[in-house]
Amino acid sequence: MPFYVPYDILDYNIDGSMDAEDWGKRRLSDVNRHMLMRLFEVYGISDNERSQKLKWLEERERSGALIIPKVCFLATTRCTKKCDGCIGMIEKMSDQKDYSYEKIVSCVDKFLESVDYVLTAEISGGEPFLYNEFDRLLDYMLSKNKILSMIIPTNSTVIPDEKRLSLLKNPKVSMFVSDYGDLVQTARLITLLEDNDIKFQYASNQRWIDPGNNLVSRGKSHEELCVDYQDCDNGRLCKCVYDGRIYHCARAARFYMMRDDLKCEDSLDFLSSQNAREDIRNFYLSEHCKACDYCDFTNPRHFLIPGTQINGKSKRSNYTFVKRS
Repeated sequence: MPFYVPYDILDYNIDGSMDAEDWGKRRLSDVNRHMLMRLFEVYGISDNERSQKLKWLEERERSGALIIPKVCFLATTRCTKKCDGCIGMIEKMSDQKDYSYEKIVSCVDKFLESVDYVLTAEISGGEPFLYNEFDRLLDYMLSKNKILSMIIPTNSTVIPDEKRLSLLKNPKVSMFVSDYGDLVQTARLITLLEDNDIKFQYASNQRWIDPGNNLVSRGKSHEELCVDYQDCDNGRLCKCVYDGRIYHCARAARFYMMRDDLKCEDSLDFLSSQNAREDIRNFYLSEHCKACDYCDFTNPRHFLIPGTQINGKSKRSNYTFVKRS
């Protein structure tokens, strides 16, 4: 669920002048509130319900509950596209594959055993609809009461069948439909979602931040890494679980998959952790990420046209869809 959560530069705890634990709690609490406000819009929550849910969040936080704003479970690297500037670097992966359903479920179970609530969870790809166990995995995750909502991103190229549509109708689910410029294909999906009363967001006329193509160090200082990490939507909101480890974002996970010559210091092996709750909490309170040294996602930002294919065969209309007011 891409949206920007701004932080004033004065809030960065680079010099350690604020108590790290208190600062981390405040930052996580702020992100939880921003996530809830975004979910209110997506799910059409009334003003009265919003007040109740914000009160619920405050009460749970005061009681010491560990509430996670968002977590993504990587299910596949298979995709129907090879987009230039893909944040997950799918276009660079020659060995695209699905991940073990059993391993993903074990990660879901361990993660949920270790936290109290997850405001929103995501099944990520690649293109999630290509995952050979997608329906089974979605059905399993929807059965978990600790997961309060689920986001399913798609590039519109795979049209769900009746069985999948029945799962997507679950009130916990909202689709995130990317705008890659193919009006005909996107219209097919949007029409199907509307006809089946499935909640979705459409990223009308979206643009991508260019993360940079090369996987070499930028030579950033510790202070620069702190600022970049704390100024990054992915770092705050898109923690990704893959193969029993939590990574700061999908790009970091894929980066370490492709750079096995580097020691992975920016992930947490929570599946074998003896104190997973505390370890996950501390991971979400991280102040920096070393993988940011291999990324240009933060300032100065440069932008790309979403869905541009590396083979040059992009079909992109000059028009887009806009929701009626």
